[in-house]
Amino acid sequence: MSRLISGGISSLVFFYLLAALSFGATLANKHYYDGVQLASEGKLELARDEFKAALKQDSRRNAYKNSLKIIEDAIELHVRKEAVIHAFKGVDYVNKRELDKAIAEYTKAVEIDDRFAAAYDNRGSAYHKKGEYDLAIADHTMAIEIDPEFAAAYNNRGGNYQKKGQYKKAIADLTKALELDPDFSSAYLNRGSVYDDKGFYARAIVDYSMAIDIDHDLTAAYNNRGIAYSNNKQYDNAIADFNKAIDMDPMNPSTYYNRAISYSNNNQYYRAIADYRRATEIDPEFAGAYDNMGFVYLVKLGEQKKGCREFKMACRLGKCGNYNIVQVRGLCPILRASRPGKAQDVGVAAPR
Repeated sequence: MSRLISGGISSLVFFYLLAALSFGATLANKHYYDGVQLASEGKLELARDEFKAALKQDSRRNAYKNSLKIIEDAIELHVRKEAVIHAFKGVDYVNKRELDKAIAEYTKAVEIDDRFAAAYDNRGSAYHKKGEYDLAIADHTMAIEIDPEFAAAYNNRGGNYQKKGQYKKAIADLTKALELDPDFSSAYLNRGSVYDDKGFYARAIVDYSMAIDIDHDLTAAYNNRGIAYSNNKQYDNAIADFNKAIDMDPMNPSTYYNRAISYSNNNQYYRAIADYRRATEIDPEFAGAYDNMGFVYLVKLGEQKKGCREFKMACRLGKCGNYNIVQVRGLCPILRASRPGKAQDVGVAAPR
């Protein structure tokens, strides 16, 4: 079966309490990131104003809501101000992709105030980004023990359980997050991803649809629902969702790749080629797109020269399985690639 790439770059669109949003050009994001900067400087009243302004522009974002709550708790002396400053410095480092520095700041925050649930939760999110899922689970669990109604912590812990293949625990946590916050679009998105992993595509589609109903601008939900539709062999629906995701984010190569697989499975081979080509234009090192394009050219369209050329390019980028197969079978005998792997005397593999 073709393997598609899920939204938000990974198979899970993970919700970070304070650092979930990309640097976009929207006014709400600007207020949000200005608030983060002000909070990291200890200017809590000004930060509060920025988070309120962000929520006025977009009231759906839990990142804005939770940031405002932390600031208000600090102003009302429920959390120590010094701990909050370190926590927001951690957010700033996460935004700069300096995860070890972020973890150090979150650690300082919990050393100052060991009942600061949000700091544990954010440190867990940073550990998740590093692939240290057990440490992440421990921190999210601590956040939940401090605040049993912390919906984001259940959502985030569920994401780590999914990464570990502990799907029952993941679904339980994500369902709990939704019980605490029925409008938590990211929890629906993430639970849909777990159902998708388990092959329960109809359930995944329901959850992705709920996420979209709550947040019409959640690009990853359209992409992920498209994947579930494709896995369920509903290719027209899949293509419609990928179209929507591409309209919202035209520079994500993974969405073109995903739509190409649906086009190919729907016997629309030249449209598939066009999408694979677009994916490689955006990301010239997207080996899987070259490899799949070679498969469509050679196997589906019978265009041997073009197929061989794309397999060669994929192998140059480190994906040599099909390159080796066509060499062994004598389909492309004159190919030379820089990093050939071990030959396999089997049929050409379908796209993944």
